Amino acid sequence: MTFSDEFQWEDLRLFEREIQTLRSLDHPAIPQYLDSFEIETNQGKSIALVQNYIPAKSLAEYLEEGRQFVEAEVRELLNALLDILVYLHDRHPPVIHRDIKPSNILLGDRSGNSIGQVYLVDFGSVQTLATRAGQTMTVVGTYGYMPPEQFGGSAVPASDIYSLGCTVLNLITGSHPADLPQRDLQIQFAQEVDLSPHLIQWLQKATHPSLDKRFSQAAIAKQELNHPLEPHHPSPSIVSRKPANSSQLFWMFNFFWRSTVLGIVTGGIYGGIFGTGIFPIFGTIFGVAFGAVPGFFLGFFNGILLTIFTYFRADKGKDYPYWMGGLGFFGSLVGVLAFALAYGLDEVLIDTLYGRFPGKSIVYVIFLGAAILTTPPSMGLISYTIARWHQKHIE
Repeated sequence: MTFSDEFQWEDLRLFEREIQTLRSLDHPAIPQYLDSFEIETNQGKSIALVQNYIPAKSLAEYLEEGRQFVEAEVRELLNALLDILVYLHDRHPPVIHRDIKPSNILLGDRSGNSIGQVYLVDFGSVQTLATRAGQTMTVVGTYGYMPPEQFGGSAVPASDIYSLGCTVLNLITGSHPADLPQRDLQIQFAQEVDLSPHLIQWLQKATHPSLDKRFSQAAIAKQELNHPLEPHHPSPSIVSRKPANSSQLFWMFNFFWRSTVLGIVTGGIYGGIFGTGIFPIFGTIFGVAFGAVPGFFLGFFNGILLTIFTYFRADKGKDYPYWMGGLGFFGSLVGVLAFALAYGLDEVLIDTLYGRFPGKSIVYVIFLGAAILTTPPSMGLISYTIARWHQKHIE
């Protein structure tokens, strides 16, 4: 830095801050401070800063060459830079770079499918102390990569995350972040990229204009990048401890609807199979119709049992689907026996008691046995499946 006619004291303050900061840093991805000294040149007195040289090109140079970055490379780049930011932000006091952009990120030693070693350079805009009330701060950074709070002279660790997100947007869209459409200061890029929904959501959060809706720390940002939270798919052992909302159970996609339809389908299938065995075509049609009727009632009343059980059982632990399956099994078994009684089970029992067992009774017992062997297991499985659906999509 030369004390020329264009020299400003603010330039000296930033230069000295950079020297002090680099002296305290020791990270393989940050150019190492070697020395600093005053020197006389033809332009006058100057201050020199010496760092180790990194033989690598910047992301800005790669972009100028037309290089495109795929999602796997973007994720690798993000992980490397977030590691650097974790190191900087964990310093006491935290070191905030304030000027993360493609020209300040270098890639070197590329091999195979890896993007290579990632370096973060140019700490001329670094800030190590939080802005104090009433203190005049110099706005530093690069337009398009600066978060809203930085325009006011304030910067926090989340400010670097915003700049990092904008840098990635530049890589994947090929456009300067300031040229991308915005809505309420939020950059609209989702339609411009071919990325996974998770990475799009991550970038939207990283570049959110509001501090309270952005990643507050680099460690949190990295955690969510590699291990996304899945609030819509909780573990069966970690479920709601409150009673189910009745409106969720009694209307569309509820137990009644599912259990009844599945009961009709199951009863129709079994009835059709047995009817076909007796008399093809006509027996098939009659069997489907005959089986669908009790299937409707079985499914409907099974849905009532499941709804009552679910509504009043506040603690739905991981054993909940098994309880529901057992309820469906024994409930439908009782239902099958009730239908059998209505269709002449008492006559068969009397015939058996008196030693009379006509052919009609044999056929009746075969049908009853088949119904007992197929309907309760089917309804139990249906109930178990509905309970698992309930855990995933309602609770």
